[in-house]
Amino acid sequence: MKHRVYILSFLLLCLLSGKAYPKRLKSFEIYRSSIPLINTAPGYTTLLKLGSKPTHVILGNAQAYKIEFLGNNVAVKPLSTGIQTNLFIFTKEAEYRCTLKSGPPEQVNYVVELTAKPFTTTKTAYSQARDNLNFSLKKIKKYEKSSRREIFFTLHNINDEPLTFIPHNFQIRANSESQLITEVYLDHLTLETNQKMNGHISFYILSSNDQYGLVLELVFSGGMKKTFSLPTDIL
Repeated sequence: MKHRVYILSFLLLCLLSGKAYPKRLKSFEIYRSSIPLINTAPGYTTLLKLGSKPTHVILGNAQAYKIEFLGNNVAVKPLSTGIQTNLFIFTKEAEYRCTLKSGPPEQVNYVVELTAKPFTTTKTAYSQARDNLNFSLKKIKKYEKSSRREIFFTLHNINDEPLTFIPHNFQIRANSESQLITEVYLDHLTLETNQKMNGHISFYILSSNDQYGLVLELVFSGGMKKTFSLPTDIL
């Protein structure tokens, strides 16, 4: 029995060191629109190594995988084969995204190291008002060596009627050219009278002109639009 324990320990050490199965250890840098594919298989656990402790995850198919937190790592184990879904992992310092694919055991990635692109955060007190809707920009996040930006803001409806947003029609423009919006988050789709809510938008600057800067266009039901200028330090 002791010999079996020693053999298993030795095999596990080989796997983790990468000497026995180097192809099963992977490393990805998460930035721009890169979404790595991670191969898994039923009966096997894949360890995702992060740069900081995860706070929570969002799994596309919540019934497809078992998820566990282990320090700065996330362990994923598929519950069946032939499934592909996406996974978001959040820490206090970064956000990770990947695609999980459940297939044959010979394709399993045992350990995957995910490295998030570093960013800088700038707090601001920039605000504007358009027709009884107040827009207050709270924070700007810039990613190094990338045109990716995130803006965090608060909206306050001081109108006499509620406002219903159409997020998929939101635009960020440089002069007349639209930039690439990848994510829009709002606390609510409808903002009642005298109500405040938070939101954030992730996007990529495809083109810019310091003379014009960037503008954010919010779209509401009924085709109504409100446009707000963004500060130049977001570029």
